[in-house]
Order: sequence, then C-alpha cells, then structure tokens
Amino acid sequence: MDFQTLALPEAGVAGINADALIVVLPATGDLPQFGSVVDAALADALKGGDLERKAGRSVYLPRLTGVKAARVVLAVARDSSAKAFKAAVASALAIVKASPARHVAVIGGESTAAHAEALAIAVGDATYHYTKTKPSAAPAPALAKVSYVVPKAAVATARTGLGIGAAIVSGMNLARECANLPANFATPTY
Repeated sequence: MDFQTLALPEAGVAGINADALIVVLPATGDLPQFGSVVDAALADALKGGDLERKAGRSVYLPRLTGVKAARVVLAVARDSSAKAFKAAVASALAIVKASPARHVAVIGGESTAAHAEALAIAVGDATYHYTKTKPSAAPAPALAKVSYVVPKAAVATARTGLGIGAAIVSGMNLARECANLPANFATPTY
C-alpha cells in the first residue's frame, strides 16, 4: 500500500485528483467548509435524510459535478479523537473497497500524527486479504494508494504518522499471515 500526504490544493476538496474521496465529518458542532460543491451535496444529504450526523453513518455520492474524484463518501466521526476518525474511515472504506477505486484521498479530522496513523491502520484492516493457501479466495480490493489531505502546515506531521501507521500495518499483516497459515505450513522451521 502506498501512503502519502497531500497539501490541500488551492481549488479545495473539489480539486483533489483521486478515484474516491472520503470526507470525515464531526457528529456534533459546526461543519467544516469543504468547498461549495461538497458543502451543497452534504447539505442535500442531511436535508434529504440520506445522512445523519451520528457516529458510524456514511453516504456514497457518485459522480458529483464539479469534483474531480469520481466517488465521494461522507462519513461521520463520533468526536475529534483519532479512534473516532479511524472508525469513520473504516465505515467509508467498507463502501469504497467494493468499487474499482485504486487511489483514495481522505480529508477530515485533526491533521495530527495520531490521525494519520489511525488512517493507515484503518486502511490496513480494510484491505487485508489472505490468499496464500486459498486459491479460490475472492480477489483482493483494488485499492493501492491512499492520500491523507491536510493543510500545508501539517504535511510533515501527517507524513510521520502515516509512516508509523504503515509500519504497524506491516507488522499486523505479518502476524495475520502467520496466524492464518495451516499447521503444516507454520512449523517451527517456518
């Protein structure tokens, strides 16, 4: 998995070039401004009852006019903590990983190292796929690249968090691979 940070472009959220865009929203308080197109779609989803500002809720908005990303998913986080951010990203990834999206951009949260680490772990959890001894297993998700979109001032901090999160995901995946192997593979000499 390729993790990277992106500085929020001048064109705003609508200018992010990715196959899918995940926008994480707070369950309470004022809504952040993401640009007129996304803000209008968000207001419409809330007004129409497609999305409630409750933790774990998400809505898929395909092909929003004026947004470069072909798919937009709005996900609601319980609060501003990294744990709540991870849960919101996980609920959005459940929708996105079934699509042919190869590059997902995520915006929202506090833009801290802890949030970036939580993002990497959520992606690792959502995309893990065991196939070593299961040739008939379903194909793995197409997702290959994840970008965390943050303000320019937070790029270095987010990059550090993504690096730590990617290392944790590598360790988690190794442990899962070993645990999933049958006994005749996972011998002491393995």
